[in-house]
Amino acid sequence: MDRSLRAPRYSAAQVAKAVGLPAHRVRRWLASSPAMAPESAMVLRDSNAGQASFLDMVEVYMAAKLLELVEVRALREQLRRVAEIIGVDGHPLAQLKVLENATILVPRRTDDSKKARVLYFDDSETVTDLSSGGNQLALYDVVRAHATNVDFDAHGIASKLWPFGQQMSVVIDPRVAFGSPILDGTRVRTSEIAALVEAEQGDLKFVAKLYGLSTKEVQAAVDFETPGAVAA
Repeated sequence: MDRSLRAPRYSAAQVAKAVGLPAHRVRRWLASSPAMAPESAMVLRDSNAGQASFLDMVEVYMAAKLLELVEVRALREQLRRVAEIIGVDGHPLAQLKVLENATILVPRRTDDSKKARVLYFDDSETVTDLSSGGNQLALYDVVRAHATNVDFDAHGIASKLWPFGQQMSVVIDPRVAFGSPILDGTRVRTSEIAALVEAEQGDLKFVAKLYGLSTKEVQAAVDFETPGAVAA
């Protein structure tokens, strides 16, 4: 595995901006080890250095999308079982092997709470038992709209994240610009573009011409760096 994928380099605030969540929630979700994981921890960080890795970021991003179906505590516990059962080295939601094989069992009873919804595998290795019957949804189908915002390498490991979706040009690639958000096909950081636009009093055309970019690309960089920007 490319070491850049697991290098600690993102603060909770940076992860929050990339995935469109409040920073305080991201801080609660990240833990440095199973022994130190608080009740609210969702992701076990690759490092105890106080920063998150790119794979940590992707795990947070994908988990946030699944929470519409699965209760927080149940999802956290099930994801850890998933990693053990399918034999992946952590970050189950950042690996196609998990996304393509896991299934969500949604109870038929409409009054069931989110706690009743569980993850399990098609090979019948149950992650969490559920006594009542239910409708089966492939995990990849559930997150498909969001999984398209993540590129996977030849080994099926998440390698790029597109915060606004691939229709926009902002991408996070841990192998380029030390993992800073950049404009696709360049090494230009979005923070650099946004700062220059501000210095030029919002002149997008000037900045676009200076960097050989389109005004749409410059605007995407500004939008990403604007507080309150929402990830796809």
